[in-house]
Amino acid sequence: MDVRLARLKYHRTMNKITNILRKIVSRKYRRMIRKYLGLDLVNKFVLRKKNLKLANPTELAVELTTACNLKCAFCPHDKMPPSFKQKDVDRSLLDLIIENVEGFSNKRIHMNISGFGEPTLSRHLFYIIEKIKKNFPLVHTAMNTNGVLLNETTRKGLLSSGIDSITISLNADTPGNYAKIMGADYFDKVMENIKLFFESVQNNRTNIEIAIDLMDINNQEIKTDVRNISRQLSRYPHLYHIFLRPVLNWGGVISGESFNAEREKKNVFADRYPCISLWRTIGVDNDGYIYPCCLGMQLREDSGLVLGNIKEVSILDCFNSDKLKAMRRYHLENNYSKIPECEKCDFWSFSPNIFVKDSSSGHWK
Repeated sequence: MDVRLARLKYHRTMNKITNILRKIVSRKYRRMIRKYLGLDLVNKFVLRKKNLKLANPTELAVELTTACNLKCAFCPHDKMPPSFKQKDVDRSLLDLIIENVEGFSNKRIHMNISGFGEPTLSRHLFYIIEKIKKNFPLVHTAMNTNGVLLNETTRKGLLSSGIDSITISLNADTPGNYAKIMGADYFDKVMENIKLFFESVQNNRTNIEIAIDLMDINNQEIKTDVRNISRQLSRYPHLYHIFLRPVLNWGGVISGESFNAEREKKNVFADRYPCISLWRTIGVDNDGYIYPCCLGMQLREDSGLVLGNIKEVSILDCFNSDKLKAMRRYHLENNYSKIPECEKCDFWSFSPNIFVKDSSSGHWK
């Protein structure tokens, strides 16, 4: 069986099981079940094996454009530094990124074609996906979109490009909530685009993973959101899964209190652990600057997170550089203040803790 098809079938089966559990078991008891069965320990072992001591990054973020057609309350797009300009990436830079991937010893990587803009606004969207899939079939191509421009032309282009997965940032279940969170009244349009996209996927019998993002706000509201969206998309239960995304602070730029006061009160920093991004991720912005995480792409080239520029140094050299090794060491030693950009950032909490703490030194390994 084709690896991609097998993964998709597994993905859809797990979605069905998760949706059933979500209906009959609360989040608290789902965590208890995982702990009792030892699933968290098994997951940690598997993730450690996959994400530590890598020869090349397994997560590659490529920014196609910095233009956006929404003003989301949880996004720092309107708080970018003065050097930030809204523009498309040059095609020559995309070709250079592809050349760099050729040098990876492990090409079974995840490439997210998004960055700090709406990818459907870029004229290079289909070009990069098609070229990557043609040259590197093992690369899992993905993109995040707000779905506003998921029109017929875009739907056809995406389905023919061979893209593996798409995440649609809906983030609300009603027009009112959508306008409040996304900064514009496009809810009905996006819902219609989603339904038409699902129809296209069904008609073309395309194997593509589709996720719909919802903001993980307080428990009662999110339960209502999930039920409402599931009801509106009841004709397509096997085509998508709902992903509950927490509001992250982008290094202290965004406050999540208005979205989820409970999370803010918990003080996630009390149980801090190293950020897995430093061990597996590389991001390249539309000017060619290379970063070890999404926060670097938000702070841009003036931040201390810049590892180099792809026009001058390779992705592999940056991934194995002394600078990035030092950042990893600071995280393992809990010296987050050594990297000012990391000190206030809560992106680490978005990924599971795959590290083990030494009981005597308190350091991680």
